[in-house]
Amino acid sequence: MDLTPEAMANNFAYLSTAIAKKADEIRKLDQDFTIANHDYKKSLRLAFLSADQGEQKLSNDMKRYIAENATQEKELEVAKLEVDLRAAKEEMRVLRDRLEIGRSMSAIMRMEWSVS
Repeated sequence: MDLTPEAMANNFAYLSTAIAKKADEIRKLDQDFTIANHDYKKSLRLAFLSADQGEQKLSNDMKRYIAENATQEKELEVAKLEVDLRAAKEEMRVLRDRLEIGRSMSAIMRMEWSVS
């Protein structure tokens, strides 16, 4: 690893840019997740309310199973978006950890340079 002042400055610049981009990505993923989750829940409610078939009245459990079956694709879409959002948040955590490691190394290197 190159521990020159220029290399460390470049690394901090890279991490700063990467964190800003990841924050934008997380914002977009969170928005997509929220909209998809709202759409799924709305579809689930509508499917539940329309589950009765004509004169035949179904139990609430049966209506719930019918509604869940009718909206399973939307539920899967929400689950995939949630996974993507969690992964992006974890990537952000890793970037911030790398930034903190860089700060610690920078402080150590400054001490060494001042002694030289």
